[in-house]
Amino acid sequence: MKRNRWVQPTRRMLIAGGAAAASLTWERFGLSEAANRYGLTQDVIVALRAQLDGQIVLPSDPSFEVARRTASFNPLTDFRPAIIIYCESLADIARGIEFARTQGLPLAARSGGCDILGRSSCDRGVVIDLSVLNDVTMNLAKSRAMIGAGATAGLVNSDLASHGLAVPLGCDPMVGVGGLTLGGGLGWLLGKHGTASDNMESATLVSANGDIIETSRENNPDLFWGLNGGGGNFGIVAGMTFRTAELGRVVGGYLVYSIDTATDFLLAYPSLMAQAPRELMVELASINTARGPVLVAMTCFSGPEDEAEAALAPFRATGNPVADDIGVRDYRSVGNPSAQMLAAFPAPRDEAVPGSGEADSFNHWRGCNLLEINQAAANSLVDAMRSAPPGASIGLGHFIKGAALEVTDMETAMPRYRGSICAYCSASWRYAAQSAERIAWVDQARAALAAQSRSPTYVNYLDLEDQASVQATYGANYARLSRIKSRWDPDNIFNNNRNIRPS
Repeated sequence: MKRNRWVQPTRRMLIAGGAAAASLTWERFGLSEAANRYGLTQDVIVALRAQLDGQIVLPSDPSFEVARRTASFNPLTDFRPAIIIYCESLADIARGIEFARTQGLPLAARSGGCDILGRSSCDRGVVIDLSVLNDVTMNLAKSRAMIGAGATAGLVNSDLASHGLAVPLGCDPMVGVGGLTLGGGLGWLLGKHGTASDNMESATLVSANGDIIETSRENNPDLFWGLNGGGGNFGIVAGMTFRTAELGRVVGGYLVYSIDTATDFLLAYPSLMAQAPRELMVELASINTARGPVLVAMTCFSGPEDEAEAALAPFRATGNPVADDIGVRDYRSVGNPSAQMLAAFPAPRDEAVPGSGEADSFNHWRGCNLLEINQAAANSLVDAMRSAPPGASIGLGHFIKGAALEVTDMETAMPRYRGSICAYCSASWRYAAQSAERIAWVDQARAALAAQSRSPTYVNYLDLEDQASVQATYGANYARLSRIKSRWDPDNIFNNNRNIRPS
């Protein structure tokens, strides 16, 4: 099945406003201001626009303020690119890369825009936006799905579910498939089917030179190995082919624990997960509600329905849950709270502070990894949530087990550590005046958890960009990744990421 590529009409209509004649756009912006600020000329922009199949958005366009935002938008990721290119073809990507190189501008690639550091955008540079490249084409006979890098996990889940199929992507439906997969891709099916990158069969990449490169285990295998967890360091991936897995309805939903009993459940969580069947994944999120903070265990059991109760029983028997929302569900709804849960645990109100201005939308999150949850880590989480502002949360999950461990370093660049647990601290808020307080809470909560960390951080959760942190993330794989970088991007054009430097 091939979907209509214009599956995001809101954005499509949004960027249409940026397609006015270049001369009018630049007249509004002021050519002298543009030249001073970005070093660009009207002729350069007119020439680029004439070459593209897709649209561009400039700082003068009405859609720019929305288009430039990342999913995690806050004062730390408040970037203002010189131009955003909504690519409709491989040629558009190549032209965008060439434009950035010839104009000496920074370059960023964006699929879902969910990067923890906002690196899907950049200041005074070029953003290659892939959201229009979101087709999902299935080959049912070969159990394969060809997916555009701009598709979101939710879009793919929706398309495949109607055929009783799935690709092991992430837990969050809004995350872009491109960035998720290149970082490894941990989600609800990692125990049963492995990571997203484990299930990638091939990828189409546009290189630093603008060449179209097809990669697989047989075709450019070294590059393909690097794409399996090495992030966006080697080029811009436009599309991927994945193995699909049969998946009907699952048993999933929520167990909710009082913050007063959360410590007991947190301490038990690693052993419960280690003993659980590979088909069961449980993700934890401590959140604020109008009734105070609670710990929520989000579950997904992808095995036979008649085996689910036994798999979930140890979790239900631990920590005395105050609410149980688990039942047979469509896979597409896993991770979405039911109406009953939202009614029982409503979100708290985030009141405006004096002089806060108009309501907006901000988010800040940071991540780390744990190999265990000791008493200090559990206490840190509970203490942080007791003092958390509205819109704050701390999550633990992506427990590495099962199929995700049945992959060797020869097959993937993503290191795996048995029992490794991803952790995040997050806050969302509505008023700019609240930014300093909310960012400080996230940073402090993350520091308390990270103090108990004894494993390198999963690259998609890595909130540090220094070389020591990047090298620690990849461990022994870093040297090989650096050699691949030298082969495919010796000038380090693709550096707006957790950068692997050429050797």
